[in-house]
Amino acid sequence: MEYGRSSSSNLINPGNEKGDLEETHRENMASILLSYFGFGTAFGIILASCLYLLFKHGLYSHFWLMFTLYLIINTLWDVSELLVTGMSNPEEVCNSGKHSFPLPDWKMRYGCRILALAEFTLMQRFWPTTSFLYRFIFCTIALVGLASAQYVYFLALREMGSMYSRETTTQKDHVLVLSGVFRFCRHPIYAATWWWIVCSQLLLLNPGSGLLIPHFYWTEFGKRIEIEESNLIRKFSRAYEQYRMKTPVLIPLL
Repeated sequence: MEYGRSSSSNLINPGNEKGDLEETHRENMASILLSYFGFGTAFGIILASCLYLLFKHGLYSHFWLMFTLYLIINTLWDVSELLVTGMSNPEEVCNSGKHSFPLPDWKMRYGCRILALAEFTLMQRFWPTTSFLYRFIFCTIALVGLASAQYVYFLALREMGSMYSRETTTQKDHVLVLSGVFRFCRHPIYAATWWWIVCSQLLLLNPGSGLLIPHFYWTEFGKRIEIEESNLIRKFSRAYEQYRMKTPVLIPLL
């Protein structure tokens, strides 16, 4: 959710006794540390495997270079998202158990990545791109776009801090965030994520999933934005209407 909420946490009930509070803190920290350990281990395995394959098949192998880069940047995104979210709002990480995974959209994101890598493998097997200049230009554009999108994403998370939530509902203590990157984009987390997805597909130069996956996320984000803005208008009325009229989403046609 790209509007905020006050710093009060639903994890801790002020009426509980001191012992209950300490137990809750221990459970929260255990949940966060377990999530970090799992993602850190996964990243280490993926990085080691990719580097092994890359050096085994040669540093100048286009297929293994792009395959490795794609896996590394996606894993880095997941790990850094979990890390920053856990630092700014531990409740989001601790409550992820209801989704059975620290990342609530993990089925969608990993399904899209498998599809992208499958198409890339087939394209390189049957219709390989031979022009070095062509690959270099698009790879450079993709990497610059990925770095920029990730920077904006974490600027938005930092601006929201403990008020960040993935939920699309409003609470009584929600407040409207209008500072930082929110001055230029009213949904910077969605915008940064969408452009990051576009650039990650540009890295692979997939004609099919390069269009299908961004469209899939465009549709998903469009639905979430519609729900969120309906809730925001009901809660903040004219204040949000004025903000919405002058501030774009920065996702095409949304």
